[in-house]
Amino acid sequence: MGVDDDAALFDLSCTLFVSKTNQTRSITVSFNASLDLFEKQGLIKTTHRFVRLLSQLFLSNQPLYTFSLLLDEEREILRKLNDTHVDYGPIRCAHHHFIKHAQQYPQKLAMVFEDQSITYTETLFYAQQVAFDLVTEYQVCPNDVVVQLMERSIELVIGILAIWMSGATYAPINPHDPIARLMTCMEQTNAKHIMFHSSTSHISVSSYSNIRINDIINDMTERDLIEILSSIPVSPEHISHIVFTSGSTGKPKAVREALSINSVLDFAQFAHDKCQFYNWYGPAECTEAASKYLISGNELKQGHLPIGRPIPNVHIYIVDDYLQHVIPDIQIGDIVIGGSGVFAGYTDDLLTHQALIDIDGKLCYRTGDLGRLNIESGQIEFKGRRDYQVKLRGQRIELTEVENTILEATDWVQNCVVVIQIDEESVSSLVAHIMVKSEDDRLRENVIDYCRQHLPFYMVPSMWSFVDRLPINDNGKIDRKRLPRVSRNRHQDEVITPGTELEEQLQLIFSQVFHIPLDDVDVTLSFELLGDPLVGGTQWLVYICRSLGAQIIGDDIILSESSNIMDHSLITIGEHVRMSAGATIQAHTFEQRVFQLAPVTVGPGSIIEANSFVFPGAILEGENMIEPLTLIMKGDHLDKGTRWFGNPAQCHR
Repeated sequence: MGVDDDAALFDLSCTLFVSKTNQTRSITVSFNASLDLFEKQGLIKTTHRFVRLLSQLFLSNQPLYTFSLLLDEEREILRKLNDTHVDYGPIRCAHHHFIKHAQQYPQKLAMVFEDQSITYTETLFYAQQVAFDLVTEYQVCPNDVVVQLMERSIELVIGILAIWMSGATYAPINPHDPIARLMTCMEQTNAKHIMFHSSTSHISVSSYSNIRINDIINDMTERDLIEILSSIPVSPEHISHIVFTSGSTGKPKAVREALSINSVLDFAQFAHDKCQFYNWYGPAECTEAASKYLISGNELKQGHLPIGRPIPNVHIYIVDDYLQHVIPDIQIGDIVIGGSGVFAGYTDDLLTHQALIDIDGKLCYRTGDLGRLNIESGQIEFKGRRDYQVKLRGQRIELTEVENTILEATDWVQNCVVVIQIDEESVSSLVAHIMVKSEDDRLRENVIDYCRQHLPFYMVPSMWSFVDRLPINDNGKIDRKRLPRVSRNRHQDEVITPGTELEEQLQLIFSQVFHIPLDDVDVTLSFELLGDPLVGGTQWLVYICRSLGAQIIGDDIILSESSNIMDHSLITIGEHVRMSAGATIQAHTFEQRVFQLAPVTVGPGSIIEANSFVFPGAILEGENMIEPLTLIMKGDHLDKGTRWFGNPAQCHR
């Protein structure tokens, strides 16, 4: 076999010569190609692939779809890509690992939340108290599901540990989701118990056993709990938690994850104190992380980034329709994930059977994402989706789920299609094109309200188009490429204009962030109507800081998806959140812990003698900023006569 350098009569031609002797037969293959169109090295690789294909054809009894065109050096590249094994020792349950850590560092801070902090010993104590009540008072059994309907808080983490200690599975549900979606999610878990926090106790679900974690924590009754908790059979194979991902059927899919701490350790090592930007890739079905790519400063402005390489103990394969490895650099294939972190399945067995496949004897998850391996960089590149699932601001969204919800809203909706629209500023938005029998304001409001009641806010389209027909292609299907672009202008007859100078400034900033003509910005416009309160609202606040000279500190501003752009709580930014150089605010709880300037020797019964202490963020004298020194001091060794001068504070320069 060879490549002819003679002048090519055609762009590419292949000639086979068959010769036969008394004992053998042979085939000679000659490729003739235009070197103006093809690189010689590429043609040589093509001949090698052809030889490999012929070898499999004549020397193998395998089906044709199992034949591979990969060369030996490409197989070695794929092997190295998935050479990710790291030994973390024996597999343990996550809460067993926490208990061991609490025994080693009992007085260390385990959590800090707003103005609250709690040590490992305290966290373990409360978690065991709650776990004991779950087992004895609420009859929670191993493999039961306990739904957590709680806000972000210290109690939320205590609840998770307690549920694990009881042998149960926790299913976190966002209390801010519409009630219809809450009920759909809870029904899929087959749960019997719901755990509430003080801030969510107003939500009433009568058909479930209601567990109020604050009541348990506040009850300091002494309990003999160690014997009962230690007798509960819990292993790393138990289901740790159930999370929900967008579903193409119109309902969210419940994903079950295992309890092994190793799944966490596989990617925990990439969390550094030094700020670095990583592009993480991974669906909920694979513990949210399967690969990572370290982003350099110059790459942040690029529109597309690779998804990197597999993290420890995770394998990523790029395969064709027959689950055969595709050729790196040349072919795009399905991204399939195996190894540590692959989920245990959906609560729906049929969906599980469709999603989990076998590759090389290993259970893997077929993501539906398309990718390609770049040989030069060694990085995997994301190339889109096979279906209509999209990723918008970090959230995976099944467009079919949004479309089904719109179709359910009213009988007046005949058809609809939801797409991602990217504007000239590269801002992505969810747009709904709806075919209706006749349009009126009430119909529009009913459809939008129905979506807000049944979908989380990040899945509610931010722009709407109501039409009497949708473009159709030759096959009778909706032609998405011919859908018209939709502007952000709100559907209204009258725009309410600003009434003060501050409102005019905020209106201008809002127009710049959301790319809406200034005259079309209504002061009653809400972030929820635009569908992107998290990103758009955050950008808006950043613009305010720059334009009005304000600083946003701590929790002075709480932005919700329903916030009005001229909401009073936001207007106060320009009035009282401006901080001058050297101004102070109350320090965070953990920042009030004492850091000693001078090194000391702590021995049994000794007393720490020092007069100078420094707090994080404080200025001692002049412009000299002192970095805090970490010093672990046990309570028995502290000088009870140590005096505090004033209140610890943060100083903003």
